[in-house]
Amino acid sequence: MIFVLAWHHNGHYWAQGPVDLYFLIEDDVSTQSWTGWYNAHEEWNEAQNSPTEFIFTENHYIDLITCEYGYSEVGWAGYTWFNPSSPGEINYAGVMMNEYYTYYYPYYKRVAVAGHEFGHTLGLAHNSGQYLMEPSAYMVYDVYGIYQPTSTDVNEVNALY
Repeated sequence: MIFVLAWHHNGHYWAQGPVDLYFLIEDDVSTQSWTGWYNAHEEWNEAQNSPTEFIFTENHYIDLITCEYGYSEVGWAGYTWFNPSSPGEINYAGVMMNEYYTYYYPYYKRVAVAGHEFGHTLGLAHNSGQYLMEPSAYMVYDVYGIYQPTSTDVNEVNALY
């Protein structure tokens, strides 16, 4: 079973709230990962009652979130990190998708992994159950069929901001 690697992200937040979050997709990610990152931001922005406004940019000077890829046999599908790393106001986040596992994932499962990591950038921690923030990519997509934020995920973002 592959898990989405994450630390406890409670306490991380954007001073401006979950809006105007410019994200850059690195040039060297595969087409599959690029598409997953791009479409996951749309799922967050279009979710009912979502306060998010992730904005795609190609400008390295204004990105707040960088979407990258990794390649490791270690059992994680994706992970998120922050600057500064301690809980509180953040000014930058990075997200990574492990192409060792996700390269051959079905399209919506890759979107689920990317959307889950975007959830962490908003300050969401893991939430076991039928939610995008479930810690296991297998459970999120293969068992529950989730690839976009649920109402609970959106409500938790609204509660944070």
